[in-house]
Amino acid sequence: MKCNNCGKEIKEKSLFCSNCGTIVGSNVKTKTVEKQKNNYILIILALLLLFFAIACFIIFKNSGQLVNMNGVKVYVPNDYEEKIKQNYDEAYISPKEDVMIGVITQESNDIKLDEYIEILKSRLKSANLKCEQEFSKNIKKVKWTKFKCKSEDEKANMYITVKNKKVYIVSLEAIKEKDISNLENKIESNLELVR
Repeated sequence: MKCNNCGKEIKEKSLFCSNCGTIVGSNVKTKTVEKQKNNYILIILALLLLFFAIACFIIFKNSGQLVNMNGVKVYVPNDYEEKIKQNYDEAYISPKEDVMIGVITQESNDIKLDEYIEILKSRLKSANLKCEQEFSKNIKKVKWTKFKCKSEDEKANMYITVKNKKVYIVSLEAIKEKDISNLENKIESNLELVR
């Protein structure tokens, strides 16, 4: 065995180094304790970095942006991709293609929101869609009416308003079993006309 202080060979059961006088047992224990402390610090740092990476991934995945979709600012998650969807002016689809956010605009010829809602109710009824009007309320100083619709396979929320001779419909559609309540709340709280 060698002395950890001076490197001279010492006997196995010696308590002191015959060359420098260092206590052999304490020198070995001190270095072992220091190595253990360094290992703990490295493990803690690695865990903190892992936690930080997971937190960043969750924040990015659950974050989104306000997208101007044909005159309406709509919340869209970052991982959604813009795609052409029939009957929509603009639409964004989730990575698994199980959720879609889209906007439809129509010319309205001086029709009021309440009049348009009555026309829409009769159209939905004749199409045998199960839709219920959930609310009519102001969101960012504009009156919006919300409908919740369900079919065998899908569910949809429609947010409708009329402004400057145009009807704006924001649609949030998902497969029936998909929970979209969090996305629904973000869309509702951020709806804004920009024209």
